[in-house]
Amino acid sequence: MGQDSGLSRGRARARLGLGEYENAIADLGMALEIQPGKEEHYIERGRAFHFQGKYQQAIGDFSTVLQSSPQHALALWFRSASYEANKETDKATSDREKALSLDPSLSLPGDELGQEQVDSMIREAERAEAARALNSSTGP
Repeated sequence: MGQDSGLSRGRARARLGLGEYENAIADLGMALEIQPGKEEHYIERGRAFHFQGKYQQAIGDFSTVLQSSPQHALALWFRSASYEANKETDKATSDREKALSLDPSLSLPGDELGQEQVDSMIREAERAEAARALNSSTGP
């Protein structure tokens, strides 16, 4: 059963990288049906919601992770970006500071760039990763 969840998540990551957010969200929903409570699925789905501009849904998914793992630095970091995009600056600052205290390496791209630029860089990296995965699966 976990294998099906992994396949759904892998397909969702490729779709996320290609900007197919609705399909990624659907795949991650299936993965969560198979493995309810799997933090990675909520993180990925939250990112897809964020890229779609559905910040409240993104905040909800990141908050779900934080209910069971309050020290999850990446969930805090991503939730801070969604709070910021949703113009909830105080909450964004609080989450960002807590995330950085847990994992200082998270500050590298965000310190010099605006959140829109960071999101764009993440999407570009995911597109490149998805293209590599598709190329390697088709063979020569």
